[in-house]
Amino acid sequence: MRKINEKTSWAAARAEVVFTDAVLDASGEHPRLLRAMRAQVDRWMVIDAQRQAAEDGVVRAHARVAWQDLRLDRGVRAFANELLRDAGGRADDKTFRAYFPEAPNEVIRLGLENEIERCERFATVRGKVAVSKAAAAKLAAVQAAITDGKAALKARRDAFAARMGVSLDVAGWKEASNAARESVYLQLRGWALEHGEERGYAERFFPANNSRVTVVDEGGGGGGGGSGGGEEKPTG
Repeated sequence: MRKINEKTSWAAARAEVVFTDAVLDASGEHPRLLRAMRAQVDRWMVIDAQRQAAEDGVVRAHARVAWQDLRLDRGVRAFANELLRDAGGRADDKTFRAYFPEAPNEVIRLGLENEIERCERFATVRGKVAVSKAAAAKLAAVQAAITDGKAALKARRDAFAARMGVSLDVAGWKEASNAARESVYLQLRGWALEHGEERGYAERFFPANNSRVTVVDEGGGGGGGGSGGGEEKPTG
């Protein structure tokens, strides 16, 4: 019996369990073992839905950050243009330079997190350097974009955390499935001995070995070696 490991893809891992589930179902001789495999298949479906939702959550979070970045860029540009208008187009105007010691494009080209950090300085400058009513309105729009941008960045961090949580669930499912499969394998071997079946009987309930996964050698014949697990004898 081959073992599911961290390199086994999520879909391939499910196929391993579904194969055993299907053979047990077709045999009609091991209902209790079938229930154990069916529980793992059902659990896979639950985790997969969570995995897809988590992946979508990350994509949506990236999109939200991208939009808020654009929104803040627009706000900064509009604020800078209004200051220039008030200064008669003079980039060396003291008020303009107080808010933009660097070129506005240098602020706009920053990523959202760094741009927010830079734009938060405007509030400090505002306490010292007054602006026109029109410029103040543009600055208020920048502050609103900063608030929403922070929320978008937090949502993205939360989305990454949620995806990591699901990744741990995936790893846990693989471990649990290996344990369940190994137990089923041993119980099938015990059943075969008690009922005079061929030596490779248990291997027929698992896919043949190939290079995709690790082989756990139990010294058995047939489609692959068996693996360790529980010692419970079958009642099915």
